Amino acid sequence: MDAFLELSVTKGLLTSILGTVIPGIVFIYFVRKMVEPGVNKQHERVGRLLFRVSASLLALLISLSYANEKVNYDKVVNSLEEEAALIANVMLKLKIHRTELAEEVREGLMEYVQFTIDDGFEHVVQNPYYSKMWATMVRLNIFSRELDATTDKKRMLKESI
Repeated sequence: MDAFLELSVTKGLLTSILGTVIPGIVFIYFVRKMVEPGVNKQHERVGRLLFRVSASLLALLISLSYANEKVNYDKVVNSLEEEAALIANVMLKLKIHRTELAEEVREGLMEYVQFTIDDGFEHVVQNPYYSKMWATMVRLNIFSRELDATTDKKRMLKESI
């Protein structure tokens, strides 16, 4: 089953279509040869009805599969948008903080974004806790805990970061 999932979209689609259509055609051919002498108009009407119902159910299954994939895609997009909004919010708060360490954390966030863009999630999938992105976020988390909190404004910014 894993080999089927590793195929490209076109090869997978072609394989699944051929894997269902060819056995269906062979099955219909043998059934017609065996049953053809006893078929009358009433049988043909029932056959057409069953064909329509089967086609409708198949269309429903395909649409449900597409809807499920669309929901999964939207979840990924929403999580990426949420992460981007959080990063932008933290970057603004770090800019307001105006310390050398805050600027260092801001630059680290820029590195994190660049690593995320460049990495393409290939290394993250293989080992999520030993990627450049993960290491950068751990380092930034440690640095952000050391931010200056001498004034009320800076304390509130540090807490929200």
